[in-house]
Amino acid sequence: MKQLRNVAFDVDGTLADFGCPIPPEVAAALRALEGKIAPREGKIILATGKPAAYAAGLIRGMGLSAAATAIVGENGAEVFTSGAVPPDRVLSPVAPETISALAAVRADLDRRFGGQVWYQPNRVVLTPFPILGLGLTVEELFVFASDMNLPPGAQVFKHDDCIDITVEVTKREGMELLLRGSGMAPEETIAVGDGINDIPLFGACGVSICVSDNKQVQAEATHCVDGIMAAFVLLDELLRA
Repeated sequence: MKQLRNVAFDVDGTLADFGCPIPPEVAAALRALEGKIAPREGKIILATGKPAAYAAGLIRGMGLSAAATAIVGENGAEVFTSGAVPPDRVLSPVAPETISALAAVRADLDRRFGGQVWYQPNRVVLTPFPILGLGLTVEELFVFASDMNLPPGAQVFKHDDCIDITVEVTKREGMELLLRGSGMAPEETIAVGDGINDIPLFGACGVSICVSDNKQVQAEATHCVDGIMAAFVLLDELLRA
């Protein structure tokens, strides 16, 4: 039986409340966890919908080692095999031709809306925001994008302040690619999350911890706790077993 040595964390809603910084006590707990898994050559993995480069900044800001971390960004579309910037290796489960097709979609958006949009700096997924004060609305952007000639399997989602043009990829595909590419095994890995988009992450790992009261997510987890600090207590127990 392989020993647990890797822990993958969702960020928003798990390590921090949405739109809030990671609390000092959570950052301290992550640094302590890094010390516990270091003798096993384990990794702390941030699995987030944000760009991988954004997650790399979080890793540095929390004082974690780039070598002892890895990133699954853009909900699985972009993978860094370490927390370093520039990364040691960049992987993606998305086909190169699909990435190229999405770049063409961005070019079409630019031709239509010019300087009225700002893009979250993703590598694969397109996340354009209407720039405030220039007259463009999220609804107008959403309607236009929904009528575009998108790559097969691509979808458009509307949010309060932006839209996402995504491909059919989840945190599971990104995590599985990271594990294969880094010589790690699912049974060595624990996933910690709170939301529906973390269920695929749970499926890629041997052990999973839900930190929210979402019944659908709880049903897919091997363990359920009340909040992230309780998760760190459970992680100590699991790593000692």
